[in-house]
Amino acid sequence: MVTVDGDGTPTAGRAAYLSCAPTPPVVDLTPALTDGAVYDLVASALDPTEDIHASGEYRRHLAATLTVRAVDRALDRARAGSGATERPSEVPA
Repeated sequence: MVTVDGDGTPTAGRAAYLSCAPTPPVVDLTPALTDGAVYDLVASALDPTEDIHASGEYRRHLAATLTVRAVDRALDRARAGSGATERPSEVPA
C-alpha cells in the first residue's frame, strides 16, 4: 500500500510478504519511497526461509524485485492526473 499527497509525492508505504517466514512480515517502505532505495530496504528487512521450492536468497531477491515493480505501478496510478513519471527506485542488475 502506498499513500501520496496532492502533488503525487509518496508519504507512506507498507508491504506484507508471504512464503518468507512462518508469520508474514510487514515492512514499512516509507523511508525508501523518496530516495529510491526500495529494493535495498526490502532485501535487508527480510530473512526468508528456504525449502525445496526456493532458496532464501532467491525469495529475498524476488520479494524485493516485485516490491519495486508494485511500488512503481502504484505511484504511476496515483500520479496519473499530475503528469509525473519518474520512478522512485530501480532494481539492481
